[in-house]
Amino acid sequence: MSDRDIDRLMGILGNCDEFATIDKIMELCDSAGFWSEEFQQAVAVKAKKSELRRLMKRAKHQDGTPVFASIKTANEDGELVNVYKQETLFDVADYRQVVSYYVTGSNQYAATAKQYAKRCKKRFNVNIPLKFE
Repeated sequence: MSDRDIDRLMGILGNCDEFATIDKIMELCDSAGFWSEEFQQAVAVKAKKSELRRLMKRAKHQDGTPVFASIKTANEDGELVNVYKQETLFDVADYRQVVSYYVTGSNQYAATAKQYAKRCKKRFNVNIPLKFE
């Protein structure tokens, strides 16, 4: 999807100032012929991959840690690729990669939470406490 697609989406939705479920938005896009044939062909593959990732993410050890993680590794051609590896097969480098991923993610979520809190303060003069600060 491209910036042009975002423009098309905004054209379909207009300056809608009412709430819409994702189902309603999808219905509007379907009715407007938003989806290209190429996109529709790719959707099945993407949906399968998404479902597999979702299922692997839900698989947990008894202590709640994930069974699988996405690890970057070099393929036969030396290119970095993502592979899904069971945690029981990790080496120290794999643990370092996964820990770094989660730390980076937590920092990004914290930054986004701060921005939303700042916007709320600006718009409504209401402070939302951030429990991590």
